[in-house]
Amino acid sequence: MSRLILVIALVLSNAESKPTAVSKKNIEDFHLNLYKSVTATKPDDNIFLSPYSISLALSMVTGGARGKTEKELLDLLQISSRDKLDPSVKQLMDITRLPEIKLANRLYPDEKFPILPAFKQRLQKLYNITLVSADLNAKNVTPAINDINAWVSNQTDGHIKKALDKNDLAKDKLTQNALLIINCLVFDAKWQNEFQGQNTRDGNTFFPDTGPPQEKKLTLMMKNGLFPYVDLTSKIGARMIHLPFENKDFTFTIILPNKDVKLSQVESNLTSALLNTPTTNNKNIYIWIPKWKFEFESKLETVLKTKMKINDIFDSNKANLKGLSTKKKIYLSNLIHKTYVIVDEKGVRAAATSIVRIMLATATRSDVNFICNKPFLYAIRYKQTTLFMGRYVKVIDTSDMPPMIDGELG
Repeated sequence: MSRLILVIALVLSNAESKPTAVSKKNIEDFHLNLYKSVTATKPDDNIFLSPYSISLALSMVTGGARGKTEKELLDLLQISSRDKLDPSVKQLMDITRLPEIKLANRLYPDEKFPILPAFKQRLQKLYNITLVSADLNAKNVTPAINDINAWVSNQTDGHIKKALDKNDLAKDKLTQNALLIINCLVFDAKWQNEFQGQNTRDGNTFFPDTGPPQEKKLTLMMKNGLFPYVDLTSKIGARMIHLPFENKDFTFTIILPNKDVKLSQVESNLTSALLNTPTTNNKNIYIWIPKWKFEFESKLETVLKTKMKINDIFDSNKANLKGLSTKKKIYLSNLIHKTYVIVDEKGVRAAATSIVRIMLATATRSDVNFICNKPFLYAIRYKQTTLFMGRYVKVIDTSDMPPMIDGELG
């Protein structure tokens, strides 16, 4: 009989150990590789994911892996050896101490599934995880699913209501559900300087990379100010801007392709080094970005197998998770990733044939216009760590997002 592990990375969007620069780069390389792998499966769709959350979820499982399975996962996470795994996790977990971030982890083992004490202790020590036993193999598994969904909904302030359904669990007699790892991440922050609601305009045209312009569909917010700005034209044919939140260590980074350059070209050439290109000075920028609300779900096991060549852990005959349990034939079956993001005048909460004529005349020769009316890439970052990353390639309807002038972040 096979037993499976289901890892669910659930995300809402809006060190004591001193890591080396190399470890930071390795983490960012994985984050960017994961983003590129997901976009390759959905080349024409809006995407929003949290490489940070996925890193944490996979690192939990890696702690129980051995042999070739462990090597595959360490290579995936760009970690050179087991002794560097926990320091990397501590580096990631340090961010969760900040008030803009809320992280909650739960381990749901089946009540009959034995977990090795060392594995349990590692999760509790590094991830502050809570263990909740559940009957995951009952004929009526609805109570367990309802409990999980209620907890996730509470952690994400009701934005992700259905994390799991019966179809996500094994149903045949030859497979048992062993345990679920649930990871919820919430980012909630206000802009350092808000977009003024009176400057938000509906009815703008969006120019996709393929197909005709989407006329009078786009809602754009506008503000101007001094922002960190990098011209990457000679590198990848794009420009990059960093919009600060109230805590300036967090930024909303936008990479906008130049005219006649497609987003896919920029994405294929983007590296973590370019993403971390230092800004020498600020420019006075008139920036227009969409206002949007977006939900995204991805079954990442397919991406990991087909795009990132992670195979053993998904194979009941090859997976080696002897550091997790004494039971045999334990394997990873699913990695479900759900995200939610709101971008509006106040800030970002994350659980992307009219010619645009938007105040172009207001900019002087030394100013910069940064108009996001074509596909672009965006990321929410803490210093040089990417928490969330997405792409805006299709207009997102904002009719259910009320105008913002005063009031709380929605």
